[in-house]
Amino acid sequence: MKSIKSKIIVFSILATLIPSLGLGILSFQQNETMISENVTRELRALANHASRELDLWTKDQVYIARELSTSKILIEGLSQINQPDNILLTQQILLEHYLKSVHNKLETVLELTVIDTEGKVIASNISTPVIESLPVNWPESASIQGNVVIPPHWDNFYSTATLSISVPVLSIDDYILGALIVTFDLRFVQSSLKDSLKSPPGDVLLLDQSGNIMLASHTWAHEETNTSLTLAPEVLQRLQDNPGEFEMFQGLHQEKAIGLAYMSEQPPITIIATRSRESIYATWIQQRNLFIGFISALLLVVTAIAFRMGHAIVVPWQRLICATERIVKGDLNVELNTTQQNEMG
Repeated sequence: MKSIKSKIIVFSILATLIPSLGLGILSFQQNETMISENVTRELRALANHASRELDLWTKDQVYIARELSTSKILIEGLSQINQPDNILLTQQILLEHYLKSVHNKLETVLELTVIDTEGKVIASNISTPVIESLPVNWPESASIQGNVVIPPHWDNFYSTATLSISVPVLSIDDYILGALIVTFDLRFVQSSLKDSLKSPPGDVLLLDQSGNIMLASHTWAHEETNTSLTLAPEVLQRLQDNPGEFEMFQGLHQEKAIGLAYMSEQPPITIIATRSRESIYATWIQQRNLFIGFISALLLVVTAIAFRMGHAIVVPWQRLICATERIVKGDLNVELNTTQQNEMG
């Protein structure tokens, strides 16, 4: 009799558990797939927006640098670098005053430096200019491209990420006299990396060619950003090998994150759009926990009902069997009282 009762309970539990778990697992798998697709689409939109804004900002700075390079003062100053020392010194002083004046009017500019064709500093707005390493054949590159964009990096001198643009200074006869190197503060592009109203949730990271994080769209990263903040090399390699593809990795502060990367060619920057995994799956995890709680409660109710039904079936059978055994032994004074108004009596 106990086996019948146990089988009733086990059958009730399985009849409840199998379809509930099957439908629940299928539903959560589809939900997880949909979440992944939505997050990938949102991160792509975020990275595209940042890439577009960075490209527009860079073009604006190139335009500014080109306009400055056509200044009459720069052209005349570089044209007379082979003059006697007293004339050269006078031109250098004029150039320095001019560069300082321009620097005071342009808040995005950190440094203005004029060099000759051999890379020698002629004048600058600061006493100790930070000389950026130009390509060996920069005059030829400048004559073809019109400007040379030096790869952005974190500058310890200015304690910020910088973008330097070298623009050739041409004579009246279109000969290259030298170059004007303009160093811009990349922090001024931070507010444009993400639209606070239209952009999807997430953060944008700008990495230099070495994988160091130069700039981020969120405030805490802006305050802490320096070359000590880097992604794990294998994570960065995975993101760069699969541009635009969804990847899960360990974030900057060891939290689980989800993101994708895009590579910008001009300037050479890796743009990573990322979100915390916890924020993405918070609702999914909450629903999962509610589902588990509901199934547990349902199993308790079904087990209680199955136990009650098994008891209602088994007890009358046990009474009937006991009465039959007494009759077989010759005891005819057997009385069975009915306690239920159904088939089981």
